[in-house]
Amino acid sequence: MFNPVAPKPGEFQVDIMGQWMPVAKVLWAIVFVIGISAYLSVVHLDNTYLWDDEASVAIFAKNVLTTGTITGWDGRNLWGYRNGTVLRKDFTSNNPPLDILLTAVSFRLFGPSTWSARFPFTVVGLAALVLLVILVREDFGGQGWLSIYAVSCLGLSVPFLLNIRQCRYYALSLFLGLLTFYLYRQCLRTRKFSWLLLLSIASTLLFYANWLLCAAFLLTLGGLHLTFYRHAFNRRDWGRVAVAVTVFVAATFPYAMTFRIWERPDIPTSEVWHIRKLTLLWWNIRELNVIGFFPWILALGLLFCLIGFRKRQPELTRMAREWLFLGLGNVLVIALLSPQPTDLSILADVRYLIVSLPFLMGLIALLVWFIHQKTPVVAFAVFGTFLFSNIFSAIPLNWEFRWLLPAYIQEIHHDYPTSNREVVRFLEEHARQDDLVFATPDHYNYPLMFYLGDRLTFCCYLSKNTHLPIERLRELGSPLFVDEHYPKWLIAFGALPRVSFLLDTFSRPHRRNGQLVKYEYQLFETLRVYWRQTQRPELFWHSFGPKTDFNRQTQAVYILKRTGGESE
Repeated sequence: MFNPVAPKPGEFQVDIMGQWMPVAKVLWAIVFVIGISAYLSVVHLDNTYLWDDEASVAIFAKNVLTTGTITGWDGRNLWGYRNGTVLRKDFTSNNPPLDILLTAVSFRLFGPSTWSARFPFTVVGLAALVLLVILVREDFGGQGWLSIYAVSCLGLSVPFLLNIRQCRYYALSLFLGLLTFYLYRQCLRTRKFSWLLLLSIASTLLFYANWLLCAAFLLTLGGLHLTFYRHAFNRRDWGRVAVAVTVFVAATFPYAMTFRIWERPDIPTSEVWHIRKLTLLWWNIRELNVIGFFPWILALGLLFCLIGFRKRQPELTRMAREWLFLGLGNVLVIALLSPQPTDLSILADVRYLIVSLPFLMGLIALLVWFIHQKTPVVAFAVFGTFLFSNIFSAIPLNWEFRWLLPAYIQEIHHDYPTSNREVVRFLEEHARQDDLVFATPDHYNYPLMFYLGDRLTFCCYLSKNTHLPIERLRELGSPLFVDEHYPKWLIAFGALPRVSFLLDTFSRPHRRNGQLVKYEYQLFETLRVYWRQTQRPELFWHSFGPKTDFNRQTQAVYILKRTGGESE
């Protein structure tokens, strides 16, 4: 039966080495850390423009307000990512809707903007901090320093701060994963149906935040129950569980079957299944170290401490094993369920690992607390090194030192030009109303569309082999097809091979009003900004400010303008 470490009663909390700490001081320290985290997550939230995934959520959110549906068509432009493969045939989104709906609420309250797109997700992320403190106290007892380390390890970690500042499902999934686990704990403690019903509701919300992450976490949670608590429920309890499961299935299964959410035509792959899954598992474990979710050096230190404390603190180390099961088990299941191909990338889609983050941060806090019992000074040094740098992620022959929290603080307090923002500014100055624009790579169209969709028309990102109905597309009256239209402005993010192909395509002779014409595209301006979206939250892509050491001949943004059109 579930029996966590009980908090110490009375005015004081005591750590296992007799270090007394008043409850009030613990609470004030936690509030102080959450306050710092709130400042670091909200300040200058609109310093950088939305990148493509964020912009996609924001576009759909704007369309919800104007049309009442989660549609990619706004009356002028169609969101057509990867040849429309993520749209249903009625142009509604096949992505989970919860982040879109939350953004739409924020747009309704504050108006559409970069700030209002991101703000509600920071609030959700900060709520996860509070929930983590409650879970640590209930699972590991009332040790004051452990609670402070836990909220600090998560709330001041750069991966957490970067992810909750995104207009995306990351903060939602992180919070709802923690909430689902908290409600599961309450079910074990009380065995009341009301908690089971709340657990079902939280799981349903997690499903609509991201069904892949929901499936992975619920499977992991089920594995934890079978491993540690398979005898916790009696026959009557299992009857209540069946009712709660029925509620969850009724709320999710019809949606899943109707929209066939497991189909991902935007991610084709012909790889051997077991090879791809083993590769993804290795990548996930490797990236836990690279992005600072669970550095290998600290993981080894935690293992050593759990072995050393297993007899002195058996219940505490048992709780730690459960959190380790959740954090790493979720990573394993994600590798099994992830649709990511391994022939088009060399890095894992680490956004899928976000639900594991609070559990792994809690374990790092536990390691620091173990050290604190022996030598507080060493604990502070380990804690500071973890937050301030990537030293604990060091691996031989393939590692570069980086500042983390100091670099992040500097970034959010300084202007940060990105490729998206500079292109938007260029088009605001040079493009005329309703000019045709096309950007390559394809996903770079959508940040531009969010900011300039009411002024410009985005064209040429669909081909005739799209699964969307051609006649319905033509009824929209938008210049969508690459073989029928010619952009006035061609925006090349980087000098990639596809740019030459597009120049040949758009410069081909064609008939216009009965005349044979040919356009030419000449370089109008080179924007002195690195072409990639360096504001993304993944640490291996994030630059903590404008990237300046790049090749202007191949890694800038190139603006080409259409000329010619005379008869031939």
